[in-house]
Amino acid sequence: MNVFWALMTWIAVYSVERLGASEAAAGIVAGMVVLGAIFSRVLLSRFITLFGRRRMMLIGFAAFAITTALYFVAPDLATLTVVRFLNGAAFGLAHTAVTAVAMTLIPPRRRAEGTGYYGVAAAAAPAIGPMVGVVLAETRKAAESVIEAFRGLNANILAQEYIKEAGGADIRCLVGNVGHFDDE
Repeated sequence: MNVFWALMTWIAVYSVERLGASEAAAGIVAGMVVLGAIFSRVLLSRFITLFGRRRMMLIGFAAFAITTALYFVAPDLATLTVVRFLNGAAFGLAHTAVTAVAMTLIPPRRRAEGTGYYGVAAAAAPAIGPMVGVVLAETRKAAESVIEAFRGLNANILAQEYIKEAGGADIRCLVGNVGHFDDE
């Protein structure tokens, strides 16, 4: 989801330079994603319980990739604003589902420790993403952000396939040594 945070800084510059938006309008476009994320967390999170965490996570990832790709075909500011809202909704759904999956994978006796590691990992994206967005905006290599979006989607799908194939086995070796969660 690093691309989400990269787009937070890059989209305002893109709106001004490519679509002729005022600074105020660019700010609205940039902030629309937060409204979409709030909307999805409040109204769509119940679907995670109804239809399953994994299914909704994959739907969220797919919707996020599609809406990210739509940034570059949005012909005007109004369309881009709608795309930003939908992108935020997809991000909110995927992030909420991923968090639900992560919390179910952590044994109850180690929940505090596991939640801490998950929180640290989740904090990396907003720390790194805006920097990537500024670099992209300054170098005007918009194609790199599309590539990053699809790489992120591929990594998420790959991780889900490993989780599915592992059938509950310990797969932490795939993400590095982040602590020991086995109930002993």
